[in-house]
Amino acid sequence: MPLPRFRLPKFLSKRSPELAGPPPAADAQAAEGLQGTLIEHLFELRTRLIRAALAVTIVFVVLFPWARDWYALLAEPMIAALPQGGQMIATDVVGVFLVPVKVTLMLAFLIALPVVLWQVWSFIAPGLYEHEKSLIVPLMIASIGLFAAGMAFAYFVVFPSVFGFMVAVAPEGVAWMTDID
Repeated sequence: MPLPRFRLPKFLSKRSPELAGPPPAADAQAAEGLQGTLIEHLFELRTRLIRAALAVTIVFVVLFPWARDWYALLAEPMIAALPQGGQMIATDVVGVFLVPVKVTLMLAFLIALPVVLWQVWSFIAPGLYEHEKSLIVPLMIASIGLFAAGMAFAYFVVFPSVFGFMVAVAPEGVAWMTDID
């Protein structure tokens, strides 16, 4: 017995005119002259990745002298939630060094993110049609805004709430010490 054919409801099956069908002939003709070989694309990808990694590395080197300060800033909600006499501990030998380095590396990536995103865009943009390229500006503005709002919400609302809850449910008489990881 054959399966019934699935159909979308009419309000979902309507596509916007610019995304329906093949691209305009002018876009297709302009794109034909820009095709490259696989090796050319791989070299271009390699160049873009090196530039992005170099940007992150430069920012990391600039931020590294203050690695302990960046960690203290990130750990502040946890430290504020610790009960009287509570402290943070390191459970492995290199944790005292690696945790601030990891935090600084994440911060360096965050600061270098515009350069990284520009390198990604420079790699994929030649393969897009004009009507597809026009969608990137609103998408990037919304993405960056929501990302920043999410980070602020996590740092100022979620972290203090979760850490306060964890301290509150700890049994009496238990010394509450958390790992710095």
